[in-house]
Amino acid sequence: MRTPALVAALLSLLLMVVALSAGQASNAPPVVGPVKAVFDPPFTRYSVVASDPDADALTYVWTNTNVCGVFTGHGDSADWDHGESTNCTHDAPYHAGTITVSVSDGHGHDVSSSYFDGSLTGEGPTPATSPPCPARDVAGAFEPSQAVWQDDELFADMPGKELRAADARHAVAELDMVAGKATALFGVKGARDAINVHGLLAGARSEPTQVRFTLKDAAGERVVYTYDAGRLPVAGDCGESTDFNVTIPAPLGVPATGAFTFGAQGPYTITMELAQAGGGAITNSSVVVSGMARTVRGPTIAFVPIVLGPVEVPTKADLVAQAQRLAFEMRAKAPDDLPLAPGNLATVARADVLDLSDAVDAARPGAPTSARSTGRASRAAARTR
Repeated sequence: MRTPALVAALLSLLLMVVALSAGQASNAPPVVGPVKAVFDPPFTRYSVVASDPDADALTYVWTNTNVCGVFTGHGDSADWDHGESTNCTHDAPYHAGTITVSVSDGHGHDVSSSYFDGSLTGEGPTPATSPPCPARDVAGAFEPSQAVWQDDELFADMPGKELRAADARHAVAELDMVAGKATALFGVKGARDAINVHGLLAGARSEPTQVRFTLKDAAGERVVYTYDAGRLPVAGDCGESTDFNVTIPAPLGVPATGAFTFGAQGPYTITMELAQAGGGAITNSSVVVSGMARTVRGPTIAFVPIVLGPVEVPTKADLVAQAQRLAFEMRAKAPDDLPLAPGNLATVARADVLDLSDAVDAARPGAPTSARSTGRASRAAARTR
């Protein structure tokens, strides 16, 4: 038999549990700013400013995709020692890497902020408001291409000239890209025609979701392609994890029309991530490819009209005109298999015909010695023109 005192105690306990549950449900995620980096040789020092609307105590976890040197987190800051005494190579003016801090409020909210320019001084993007439930076990792969594969099927990969996996969600494109040259994104070797991303999502409600590709380079940050992934469980309270698997057709690369370009020379990152349509990216859903873009100046190609025997004057004029046309066309649009942006190939056309008919006559079997001497003189004259 329950006494009034026991019933009152049970009701009080139930109210406490309900109140605690309500408090947790209304708990807001931390507000996290951009990661800031300061190059202070032999260190690069990173910091972030974060606050919590509910005054929850925050914890910080720092990671670096580049494993060289010594990387240490200290609450809301971190240091990367990449000096001469470490195992970092020093054949480049900077060390590539993506530095990420994950800020947790202890109530199931983790907000990440990343810096993509390695050891350089700078500031990363401000994290967008993300759906509350992070993704888990995300994997995927893609590569940028400008008519040459990072992981070619015909030629064996070589250190420094391949698509290198830094970790499960970060690859390094070691072949430099060319600033200003048309670029598209493809799947990797063995699955060129499609880009795949898969993993686990834990949202209780399915909402329209996109796969978003964002390029960040020396010219700024911009979205280069989005793909409609349908409705995925990315919103609402966190529940049980479910599999997701998105395959993006890319037989001609993406974007299939209106290829993008790297805007300037310097390091770049391309991030593939899930994002709620019209909202922020899903935490921990990103797959990143990083590398370098360079401005390349091409050689000068000369077009020389040549005749090897007697021809009429109109024919010579036609040859000069053809040389000028070929020079213009080559200069206006560099062939796709050259590592050059359009307009970076210098061409010239000779304004008159180079006449080698005397040299050809002199080289014929049975030609008199005087003719050969004349041919040699003609060739010498041609070299001096």
